[in-house]
Amino acid sequence: MREFYGATEGTAVLVNLEGRPGMIGRLQPGQRVLRCDAATGDAIRNARGLCEPVREGETGLFVAKITRLLEFEGYVDAKATSKKILADVVRRGDAYFDTGDLLTLHADGWLSFADRVGDTFRWKGENVSTNEVAEALNAAPGVLESNVYGVEVAGAEGRCGMASMRVDERFDLNAFAAYVREKLPLYKRPYFLRLQREMKVTGTFKHQKVEYRRDGYDPSKCDDPLYWLDGERYVAIDTALYERLQSRRWT
Repeated sequence: MREFYGATEGTAVLVNLEGRPGMIGRLQPGQRVLRCDAATGDAIRNARGLCEPVREGETGLFVAKITRLLEFEGYVDAKATSKKILADVVRRGDAYFDTGDLLTLHADGWLSFADRVGDTFRWKGENVSTNEVAEALNAAPGVLESNVYGVEVAGAEGRCGMASMRVDERFDLNAFAAYVREKLPLYKRPYFLRLQREMKVTGTFKHQKVEYRRDGYDPSKCDDPLYWLDGERYVAIDTALYERLQSRRWT
């Protein structure tokens, strides 16, 4: 079994033929990982108006050059097509396919998947990768599947971490709280939990995040058990606690 990365309409393909754990392949000619705003995916440009590559150990936007051999035919929607083409990357007039994915560059050109653009959120001045947090939570005893996203909280900048999870009979809320405190720094912790029997997914079986972000931790918007990390333990959220949380100072 080998891990690979690609998209049917894109110009970027990666394959981990060596079976290196956690990697999706090595950077190939014409491919670049660019410095960007992790929340929006907008490439950061230098004084000349060109893009800058990330350094080893950094995460950035993965793009691949569009050539006559590696064409991007686009979509029926011209506007959607234009959003996937990034111009003036290395030199004026060039064009690259914007994958919309954030990859981390490792030694010897190895790459690992970090997150989808838009799934990363900021909390306490730090960028939080939902994919990285979900991987950590999935390793906790009793957790079958986790979907991590950021939710707005009253009076605070950015978004606070929340996780919707499917769990089995091994799951213990107190043990999970201890696991979260041990494995994740303060800014990465899911301060809100939503436990459910079935995870919502998109038509292509990806985790649904839009509806979950809209529901947030409001008990009036969902029937699933909701919890808040109150210091060292998770406590159930009812209407009274929700109202207190809405008036809480998060700074």
